[in-house]
Amino acid sequence: SETLTNFNLNGAKSLAPVSGRQIEICGEFTATAGARFGYNFYKNGGKTAQLYYDVNARKVVVDFANTDHWTMEEGDFFHGHYESEEALNINPGEKVKLHLFVDHSIIDVFVNDKYAFCIRMFIGDNNANDVEVFANGSTLVNSLQAWNIDKTGEYAGIDMIEDHTEADTEAAKDNIYYDLMGRRLNGKPQRGLYILNGKKYVVKN
Repeated sequence: SETLTNFNLNGAKSLAPVSGRQIEICGEFTATAGARFGYNFYKNGGKTAQLYYDVNARKVVVDFANTDHWTMEEGDFFHGHYESEEALNINPGEKVKLHLFVDHSIIDVFVNDKYAFCIRMFIGDNNANDVEVFANGSTLVNSLQAWNIDKTGEYAGIDMIEDHTEADTEAAKDNIYYDLMGRRLNGKPQRGLYILNGKKYVVKN
């Protein structure tokens, strides 16, 4: 795991030893006018996928255009570039929490614990495993934590999470499954991420 707090960023910073295709990154940034900030992942050399918030456009973007990604037979309708359809109500000087989960081809994104979406993307380069935090324009990173998910499906370094949700607390008491938005589930999920007994797990088919 990797933990960073209160630093200014203008450029890219490696999050090693966190790397690979099963990762979680959670960071809180202070939005600066004109800046873009977020994460590089599926990175190998100059090619990388990006999740970022564009302060001027007030949009969240996930961009795979600069990766060796697979396309379906009908073509890549979005050309590997996805963005929020409507502007988000996040302005310069306000906090932006970007929470990213990557489980091989599945990418889950949560913004300020309010907006959420999921994308599936297949990356052809088996060596595209590096992970970075980046900012184009000086940006204050208030806090940032990153983890590898180990092969058992449990999070390496999960005990370092301090901002436990209400769902975490309740799950620790009653052995009930919750999703990452704190919603109670009807039994164990067949795939994806969930909370049980105060820990986060991933189910793979």
